[in-house]
Amino acid sequence: MSPAAPEIPPLASGQTQRRLSVVVVSYNVRYFLEQCLESVKKALENWKEGEAEVFVVDNASVDNSPQMVKEKFPWVRLLVNAENKGFAKANNQAIQQASGRYILLLNPDTLIQPDTLTRVCDFMDQHADAGGLGVRMVDGSGRFLPESKRGLPTPLTAFFKVCGLAALFPKSRLFGRYHVRYLDEFQVHSVEVLSGAFMLLRRSVLEKIGGLDEDFFMYGEDIDLSYRILKAGYKNYYFPHTTIIHYKGESTKKGSLNYVKVFYQAMIIFAEKHFTGSGGLGFRWIIRGAVVLRATLALARRFLGLIWLPLADAMLSYGALREITLWWATHVKTGPGYYPPAFLRWVVPAYLLVWLLSATAFGAYSRNTARASLVKGIAFGTLIILAVYALLPEHWRFSRALILSGAVSTGLVMGFLRSLLRWFGGSRHQNLQKKAILVARDTDFQRIRTLLLESGSPVRIQTEVSVRTEESFPALVHRIQETARVFDAQEVIFSGAELSSDLIIRLIDALSETHLDFKIAPPESAFIIGSHSVNRRGDLYVMEVNALTAPNNRFRKRCVDVALSVGLLLLTPFLWLGGVRPAQLVPIIWKVLMGRRTWVGPKSLPDLGHLKPAVLAPWHNVGSGTLSEHHRQDLERLYLRDYVWWHDVPIVFRNLKKLVQIAKD
Repeated sequence: MSPAAPEIPPLASGQTQRRLSVVVVSYNVRYFLEQCLESVKKALENWKEGEAEVFVVDNASVDNSPQMVKEKFPWVRLLVNAENKGFAKANNQAIQQASGRYILLLNPDTLIQPDTLTRVCDFMDQHADAGGLGVRMVDGSGRFLPESKRGLPTPLTAFFKVCGLAALFPKSRLFGRYHVRYLDEFQVHSVEVLSGAFMLLRRSVLEKIGGLDEDFFMYGEDIDLSYRILKAGYKNYYFPHTTIIHYKGESTKKGSLNYVKVFYQAMIIFAEKHFTGSGGLGFRWIIRGAVVLRATLALARRFLGLIWLPLADAMLSYGALREITLWWATHVKTGPGYYPPAFLRWVVPAYLLVWLLSATAFGAYSRNTARASLVKGIAFGTLIILAVYALLPEHWRFSRALILSGAVSTGLVMGFLRSLLRWFGGSRHQNLQKKAILVARDTDFQRIRTLLLESGSPVRIQTEVSVRTEESFPALVHRIQETARVFDAQEVIFSGAELSSDLIIRLIDALSETHLDFKIAPPESAFIIGSHSVNRRGDLYVMEVNALTAPNNRFRKRCVDVALSVGLLLLTPFLWLGGVRPAQLVPIIWKVLMGRRTWVGPKSLPDLGHLKPAVLAPWHNVGSGTLSEHHRQDLERLYLRDYVWWHDVPIVFRNLKKLVQIAKD
């Protein structure tokens, strides 16, 4: 046993052994963790009391994960670390306290089915030779994740993976041993390596081989542990009779330099530990070569990602200005040769360099470029060029008209290129509105619409698909497919409150070939979660941090309060014709105008002290009758977390007739 793999002590004499201990290690994935624990809770509903226990080990998260666990899952045994101790150490902390006959290591970015835990424990009961077990995993789009079953990364297997032969011949028993794709996805198999995202372990085996090797920080622990299980004479089983969703990508993005460094360093640790002699030396050289290759590719990808748009701007703008110069020389001046070759060779590129640098300074290459920023950048660059132009000798002053026309053409070219990117959904412009359909039973549609509205998500709901109790599963799949086709939807949002995780996973699995994106709205939560690929972070439709407590937002809010108050005073005669009594409304307007109240703010949360009492709450935008108190508070927290001043206006005007009564309440 490696010294870095701590011993797992046997249960103390007389200590009650549970059937299962679930261990979840979390690091800044609050929303994924909440959904994961909801699915675990449902999976344990029919278990006897005391038969299972759940640990959450938080590795110094800064997203308020521990508080969320305490409030929503008080039955969970929470361990909070003051620093990020890594995956192996955090799991060992819980394993050493766990009392389960089986110990499940479960990633927080997973969603299990209601029968998953029962099925896997039953299988282990029936197979005494099983030291570990993994399950069939799919990503957020329903695509099978090949790491559900893997082979050991021996030197030859690693070489075939690094050189690309494994990808070219995935079904080959020689080249494809890393992901063993030649083994049937839907049959039980004995495999060499299990995934740490869902790894069910027999406690008695851990007591023999030790816990996770703490030399590994992230990645490689599952490979090392799987290999030690095999060396101890036990088997690792791939069990496909239950499926889980693993969103992936929450800790490190594949292809990034950090992923390359951490993953391949783990492989080197594994090689030095388990492969000796010439084989181990060869393996280490292969891994180091892979590190250099992947790091080079990652740097090249990042470099191209940074320069391709400026390069396209420069080339297209140069072509436009060249044509303008030739036309001007031919039709306004004496002929095509009026301007010397040096003008197009040196002067025009210099103009373009100034415009591009100025546009960059004004944010032309930021994630979401505003047209105003582009115009300001080009205008500022033009002023610089004209200022320098005035200081040049006469023979270097070619034409102010070409400078101005070049500025206009460059601005038009850059604006047109960005419009094309928005049209085709370029990676720099991901704020396009998506078309989506909601899938629920009957009562959760309004809640999901509210979440989307309050989060400011780029989603437009096309229609709703109500799940009927008497409807067969194939019929429901067909109806969702047809609805998505008819309404040209790109996304499906499932209600986690009304649909079981089992049904959601089966639906995602069945619809995985439709190229739809899938998201889930967990019960009693103010977020919607999903993921589109194994290399991409899960998407969260929640509000970005832009706190109302920030001085600039408090100033904006006060301005909105004053503007609304003045506007309502001016509209008082017309409101009276509409049935609103001025005698009751004016005192409220006056209090807001004087700063004693605010039009919109929290009403369900405890007194926050720094905010004036609110007349209306964010949830008045959709009506309070459909929302629980818990959900109201969630929406108010989102409102405080990301204040958007123009959201206040429709809330006030939609509630004018009942404003007086709401204010009294």
